[in-house]
Amino acid sequence: MIKLKFPNYLIILINSFLENRTFQIKIEATTSRIAHIEAGSPQGSNLSPILYNIFTQDFPTSPLVEIYLFADDAAILTKAATPENIRKRLQTYLCKLKKWLRLWRISINTGKSKAIIFRKGYSRKAPPPPLNLFQKPIAWCKSVDYLGVTLDNKLTFKNHLNRINCKFKNKLAMLHPLLGRKSKLTLGRKRTIYLQYLQPILICMRNLGHGSKYAFKETPVKSKRSAQENTRCSRVRPRRYLHKELKILPIKSRIKQLSSNFHSQVAGHSNPTIQTQANVAAQRRDTSKYPIESRKLRNDF
Repeated sequence: MIKLKFPNYLIILINSFLENRTFQIKIEATTSRIAHIEAGSPQGSNLSPILYNIFTQDFPTSPLVEIYLFADDAAILTKAATPENIRKRLQTYLCKLKKWLRLWRISINTGKSKAIIFRKGYSRKAPPPPLNLFQKPIAWCKSVDYLGVTLDNKLTFKNHLNRINCKFKNKLAMLHPLLGRKSKLTLGRKRTIYLQYLQPILICMRNLGHGSKYAFKETPVKSKRSAQENTRCSRVRPRRYLHKELKILPIKSRIKQLSSNFHSQVAGHSNPTIQTQANVAAQRRDTSKYPIESRKLRNDF
């Protein structure tokens, strides 16, 4: 704030807001000793997000990469004609990032950092050497978790959908005493439980992207299973009759509805990065392993 020439009274006020903070942990009747908070800002405060934006306003950038920050998560993206050039660009930026982290004494968990290459088809070549940050390797992975979404290297979202289906199965088993055939709850209350607790799991993040047909195939089966539990009907009854009795949309129709509503609001979004998604034209099909834009820039590497 001093570097950005904030007024002195604001600097003094923020300093008093962050200084002399303590915390204590209590478990049943046992209380820990009082400890001092050396860094960070109070969670839940209206000032904390603003202070974070001020603190990271000089986050290093580069024309070779794109930076996406969300809270304490950071994604560094680049595109190139070969994996070797991708690694070169990322490693160059990581060296620049390391200097910034040391300047502001920020520690990051390199063990949670992962690298991935998105490409078409399959390659028999070995992946490039791992990236390095603070003399610790960042290995190349076939899938990564980012903001609750599992991204695989083919962008089929198969791993993400499998994780959601597994989560749905566990939640359905947990709610079986309420939704099972022997439950005394009325059909209306069972329907409410399905709409509030089960259906949101199946449609989580699916209105934002597109997965492979194979990965999506199991979703209606999961939805039908929960509908059978609600109505106590035969297991061989067609799915369309179950949805009609419960007065709910089929899961695919619900996802299409949410997706249409979401993408209709993208063009008018306040975030310019999200606005650009409305102007992305569908690329023509070809047999190349890398994006068209990166092949056009081959001479720059």
